[in-house]
Amino acid sequence: MAISKEQWAKIEEQLSLPWGRVEIKCDGYAVTACVSRDSKTSMRYHVAIYVDGYMRGEWFKGEAEEAKKFCRPVSRPVLTGKLRQLYERLSKSRALPAAERKRNVEALNQKHTYWTPTFPNGKAFCRHIRKTCTDIELMTAGAE
Repeated sequence: MAISKEQWAKIEEQLSLPWGRVEIKCDGYAVTACVSRDSKTSMRYHVAIYVDGYMRGEWFKGEAEEAKKFCRPVSRPVLTGKLRQLYERLSKSRALPAAERKRNVEALNQKHTYWTPTFPNGKAFCRHIRKTCTDIELMTAGAE
């Protein structure tokens, strides 16, 4: 059974509240989305995803089926800001041989990708679930 627009709005509303909670069934998996604090010192919230009651570390590699379906990929540059500036300067330097400049440009373009079971807000979670899952059913939304 597909979820109606009103139900999607209810899910997004519930996941915009602090400590909100939604349980849905997606492609045979029981998915629980909970709003929680980003860290102990931060006042920011995020939506954490639990699939069949678990959040596993192996999902961060992106090889598991649950990671591909329910986690979002995050890409970060391998080099830090200062090193990126240095490599940019060196890649434009005429004093270096062409092969060295080419290696510097390749190093600038390297990225590391990992999959995280958290989303910045409920709208991003709903958008991702709509894209990756075919059979979605709402179980509970909040305190019903």
